[in-house]
Amino acid sequence: MNEGTEWPTVLERNLAVVQRMADGISHEQSLIRPIDGGSSFNWLLGHMVVSRDRILGLLGGQALAAPEVLERYPRGSHPPGRDDAVPFEQLLELFAAQGAALEAAIANVDAATLAAARATGSSSVGEFVGFLVWHEAYHAGQAVLYRRGAGLDSPIG
Repeated sequence: MNEGTEWPTVLERNLAVVQRMADGISHEQSLIRPIDGGSSFNWLLGHMVVSRDRILGLLGGQALAAPEVLERYPRGSHPPGRDDAVPFEQLLELFAAQGAALEAAIANVDAATLAAARATGSSSVGEFVGFLVWHEAYHAGQAVLYRRGAGLDSPIG
């Protein structure tokens, strides 16, 4: 199998899982932190948006998120409160829009770009994008915990 051929399928599945878990979640519910010291669904989704834009950049695409979103949700950042959170619905729309952009970027990337060394780190661009796709799937699986923390059952059953 060629490197990256499974990425669009995994990213599409991640989107479907996140959308199902987010169904019925209000912005206020997205800010709930079900575990003391943990994050919120709002932070999780914003963090996934940042990651998707990072993949787009690595593959030669354009970031879709506004700078304030990218600055608000990076790795290691603190979950937002009411005053500094991006609206949950806006994050959901952005996450979905990134799906189409990622599909196009993946379809158009060449082998030389994937094999190239990254400016930082020891992995190639392709290896790091593979990690980021896995990373997103990991976080998509966590979405049910935030849904349950908001008092809603899993829509999967």
